Amino acid sequence: MWSCWRRPGKLERCPALVRLIARHNEGVASGTIKGNPLGEIEIGVIEKGASVGAHVLSGAVMDPRALRELIPDFEEQGAPLESPVLEDFFLYLTDKRSFRSPITPPPLKNHGYYIVSLNRLTVGLGKNVRKPG
Repeated sequence: MWSCWRRPGKLERCPALVRLIARHNEGVASGTIKGNPLGEIEIGVIEKGASVGAHVLSGAVMDPRALRELIPDFEEQGAPLESPVLEDFFLYLTDKRSFRSPITPPPLKNHGYYIVSLNRLTVGLGKNVRKPG
């Protein structure tokens, strides 16, 4: 599995997560929860499903900039990417035909991005977050 490059973050904008961490640490201190107290959290994932990624069903075209910032060598580490976007084109559709536009509007240009299964990507990131360190 691929490892995560950790970047410090601030939790003051996420009071629910701060409360969950405090409750966990209190439970560990009192002995009602097994495990170790959580220190300063840099990356937090809250999942309501039975497993990480259980609610994620769709696919997407992903700009890799944010993932590259978090995990610079995510491609070499085997991140679950379906394929790179190799070409872009814009089609005008009618009832019976399609016409290729001579230009692709800039917001629709995805060359250099990746086609991903959000479920597989979420599961991979979930495993990454659970790793110690």
